[in-house]
Amino acid sequence: MKKYSNKTKILRFLKFGLILLGYFITLLLFNIISFNHQNLRQISSITNALEQKKVKTLKIYVVYTGVKAVITFKRGDQYDQEGLSQLNRLLYDRHSKKSTNLQPELFDFLWNIHSHFNESRYIYILSGFRAEETNQMLRKRNIKVARRSQHVLGKAVDFYIPGVSVKEIYKVAVRLRQGGVGYYPHFIHIDVGAVRFWL
Repeated sequence: MKKYSNKTKILRFLKFGLILLGYFITLLLFNIISFNHQNLRQISSITNALEQKKVKTLKIYVVYTGVKAVITFKRGDQYDQEGLSQLNRLLYDRHSKKSTNLQPELFDFLWNIHSHFNESRYIYILSGFRAEETNQMLRKRNIKVARRSQHVLGKAVDFYIPGVSVKEIYKVAVRLRQGGVGYYPHFIHIDVGAVRFWL
């Protein structure tokens, strides 16, 4: 019968112990990876759920009518049709008394700008929709308006936020790159046409 020295027995024991330790380490790592993967999926699900529940509300003051309103226009990834209708009615052309269905993305752009500042402040709207005849009338008066204005297309709004410099609003709007941004001494023009900027 083959006999092993004490040294050999110890080495065999250590070898077996290392194999066993490696097995447990592998099992532990597998469980950790699996646990983290499940956690990441849960976190992702929670984040998505929160995004879905995000409510977008605008606080606006229409300067040319004196009307103040707080309007929710989007819930999660769905536009609130009643909210959009309210905004369309409020931002009508004060000269022709006409209104239109403004591009919903315009309100996303406005909301994204507003959210960078104190959201308790109202957004002061100077101009929303502009009818074609109003645009022509302004051009005849030598007022600098584009022949094919984004206001006529229902894609633009001119505004300012009391207590916030026009320059700061301009910088934020430009960084967002969601459309056109124009800087004027007392207000900002934004539209959801091509991305472009002017001073």
